[in-house]
Amino acid sequence: MAEVLVGVDDYREFEAAAAADGVDVGRWLVEAGRQRLQATLSGLGQLWQDVCAELDNPVLVSERELQCLRSARPRAVNDGVLLLAVPDLRARQILEVSLREAIEKVLARRLRVGVRVAFTVDAEVPAGPFTATPEPSAAPALLEEYAELIARPEVARRLAEVLATAR
Repeated sequence: MAEVLVGVDDYREFEAAAAADGVDVGRWLVEAGRQRLQATLSGLGQLWQDVCAELDNPVLVSERELQCLRSARPRAVNDGVLLLAVPDLRARQILEVSLREAIEKVLARRLRVGVRVAFTVDAEVPAGPFTATPEPSAAPALLEEYAELIARPEVARRLAEVLATAR
């Protein structure tokens, strides 16, 4: 089991919450960690769908690149690196060479912090598009915002420049 240093005040707060739930503090911390992990993975799914929606422009990205982008699955974030699983080496190569920079720029803008991406091949990843369960009101708002944004000629031009430099 990993050891974690916890401040005295934090420990007392955790201990009180655990006592209120009727469990020991160790068990309470494990469950809190699991819940946090699940929330993080769920948030990654929605973030990845948003990134894919933003880059999903057949004028600027080839159909093959879009298929690879849609097939990627977020696995984890560690030390500022988003790990994406892809179904095969071809998808990995296409994303690394053609779309890495564009993906990183979209992530940086959305998260307001620099994020790198790394790709891993996982044969269990389905080749079809990734879908996370979206929040009911988030997806329509994003699509409307994206449609309005991409309709502006200066934005479409800038997006084309970003994607062109990413290749």
